[in-house]
Amino acid sequence: MRKFKPTSRLFYQYIVSYLLILMLPVLVIGFVAYSYFLQLMKEEIIRSNLTVLNQVKDTIDTKLSELGNIAVHIAANPHLSPYTATKNAYNEMNAISELRNYASANSFVSDILLYYRGGDKLYSPYSVFAAKTYPDKIFRYEKWSSADFYRDINSLDMPLLRTAENAFVPNPEKFITYIVPIPYRESSPYGTVLFQMKAKTINEMIVTTFGDEGGNAIILNERNEVITSLAPVSADSLGSWIETIRTKGGSGSGTIGFEGSDYLAGYVKSEASGWTYLSLVNKSTAMNSVQLIQTRAMYSLLLLLLLGGGAIMYVMTLNYAPIRKLKYFVESKLNRAFRNTNELESIRSAFRYISDNNEELHRKLDSSKPALKSYLLSGLLKGEFHDIRTFNEKGDSADIRFGNKLFRVVIFAFSRKDKIPNALSETIVSEIEKLLTEGEAEPGASLQAQRASFEGYGMDSLEGNKLIFIIGVDSREDAALTAVLSSIQRFFVRTRGWNVTIGVGHPYAEAGEIGKSYIEATGAVDYRLIKGHGELILFKEVAGASAAQSGHSVGDWNRLRLLMIQGDTSEVEAQLDAIIASITENVVPLFMARCICFDLIRVIVSIHYEMNVQPSERQKMYPDVMSLTEFETVEELVGLVRTISDDLCTILREQKESANYRLRDQIVDYIGRHYASYHFSVQTMADDLHVSASYLSRYFKDQTGQTILQYVTSVRMEKAKRLLLEGTDNMQQLAGQIGFGSVPGFIRKFKEIEGMTPGEFRTHHKKPSM
Repeated sequence: MRKFKPTSRLFYQYIVSYLLILMLPVLVIGFVAYSYFLQLMKEEIIRSNLTVLNQVKDTIDTKLSELGNIAVHIAANPHLSPYTATKNAYNEMNAISELRNYASANSFVSDILLYYRGGDKLYSPYSVFAAKTYPDKIFRYEKWSSADFYRDINSLDMPLLRTAENAFVPNPEKFITYIVPIPYRESSPYGTVLFQMKAKTINEMIVTTFGDEGGNAIILNERNEVITSLAPVSADSLGSWIETIRTKGGSGSGTIGFEGSDYLAGYVKSEASGWTYLSLVNKSTAMNSVQLIQTRAMYSLLLLLLLGGGAIMYVMTLNYAPIRKLKYFVESKLNRAFRNTNELESIRSAFRYISDNNEELHRKLDSSKPALKSYLLSGLLKGEFHDIRTFNEKGDSADIRFGNKLFRVVIFAFSRKDKIPNALSETIVSEIEKLLTEGEAEPGASLQAQRASFEGYGMDSLEGNKLIFIIGVDSREDAALTAVLSSIQRFFVRTRGWNVTIGVGHPYAEAGEIGKSYIEATGAVDYRLIKGHGELILFKEVAGASAAQSGHSVGDWNRLRLLMIQGDTSEVEAQLDAIIASITENVVPLFMARCICFDLIRVIVSIHYEMNVQPSERQKMYPDVMSLTEFETVEELVGLVRTISDDLCTILREQKESANYRLRDQIVDYIGRHYASYHFSVQTMADDLHVSASYLSRYFKDQTGQTILQYVTSVRMEKAKRLLLEGTDNMQQLAGQIGFGSVPGFIRKFKEIEGMTPGEFRTHHKKPSM
């Protein structure tokens, strides 16, 4: 077998097309899924950031609200009123103590300062400072001078939140200062409370809530100034986002270009404080997970393509193999190679080549159909076909087929002066076949003759002046057929001036009996010596009383056939002697003797066919139906009958002897295969072997000297002893294996035959251990 090398263009065309079919949906689905996932991830990040911003907003709003509440409590505290707190040194110490309580209760605040307007002192939870010099000597603000500080704490009438700025205490650190006039939210405040908060405290709060997303979180006051941020940033750098926040308010999201990078931005504005909380998440950092998923997805798609391509390659190799084998097979059968073409083109070329050859073959077959037709019809006459169905299967190639249930042989005999030339014989046969099938309407012809049609096929005889036809009919009636045959006679007289003698045999239903109809038709034609030429002669007119004189009916032949099957040689010899006597003593006509010989030969052949027995060499020399018509005397036919009779009796004796041994072997083999069955019986075996139970029992007793049941029991016991010696201990299982339905029955039968129980047998025959 040739080794497969995938070098075919067709192979690679299929591979590429299958890979494209695989890649298109994979790439489309991958692209759509990735784009959808990317957008979904982006929206999820922004939504998460907005949620976190709202949490930060709510937390800081709560803290600022707490600071406002502290300012309210300070204004309401009697120990912190301007009159009480500044009355003497003792009251000042009480005021400091009260402030310490407020400072310790809120970890959000780094320090609380209380100032009474118009005064010089600034009270803290731990000390008292000079108000005018506090920003210079104690808590130096980077952008809040002493003059501005003193002015603001005396003049502000609304809370003010200063953005984060450096304060030197003594080291620089960012602080956010919340200035609240007291009483809180009244038109004429008498003092000011300052809450100092470290920027990192708020940033830590943001980081704790927001997490480190690789971006920035920014808090803007109501004037959109940066209060604080996780990373340094200015309001100017936020560009259009400040305007968006100013005009739209509420919350929003989008993408912003910031410091050379793209950020996912989201903002939330507090209704309580007016502050805006803004988050910036670096897009590339936030999408790292998406990039990772994208990479993995690409590798997965690549792996899918590789596996799919490998699977396609493997499946394509398997699917391509039959095409390749078909091409090699075609090339080997045609003994030619189709090069420079793909496999389908090669196969198409091969089929074209075969088709051309078939057309040539059909032309040759058409030219040989007449010879094939004559060969098949001759075989049908000689009894080579045992049923008409087999003949029809072979006859289809010659366009001949019988559909009717009865068959008759008709012989057209032409006078010597009207001898048919060989060139015209085929034409004459075709004319007769057409007239038999279609009929010929002629003036004066009976309506029955005009309507009747038959299926008939003919051939030339060896004598040259006769045509033999086998006609299929659907009735044993003669009227319709004789009318058609008479019209054919008149047709030849009218068209060619020929007087034709027509001999007609009896109709028969079996294909094997057509030969007998041929003998009868031959006898009818020979009767023209008496009746005259140009007549239509039916065999029944010739036979007359001869058929009764022969004394052989269908029942006689069936009885002879039954005796032969049964092998009763004495009765067969008697029957054959009676046949010979009927021929010699009754002086039967020659044609009747031929019929008797034909029936005898047919009985022998049918038996051999049914019993699948090969014919002997002498049987092959028996004459066929054509040869029988060549016998010219009754004495020759009687000698043939004697020869057939002797051969038949010899064959029967040989078959009877071999049958005896064969039946015995069949019985032994059957018992060997079925002795272990609970349902074994002589009647079942007799039915399976197609003989009677009484004959089977008597025959086996004659052959072996014991009954069938005795033999079955001995076979079962031998098997039981083998099982016992092999170590089988389960008596129930052992009894079932040899066909006993119960253990007690088996033990009883074993002891009856062997003189000991199965257990004693095993102990007695057990081999001693070494």
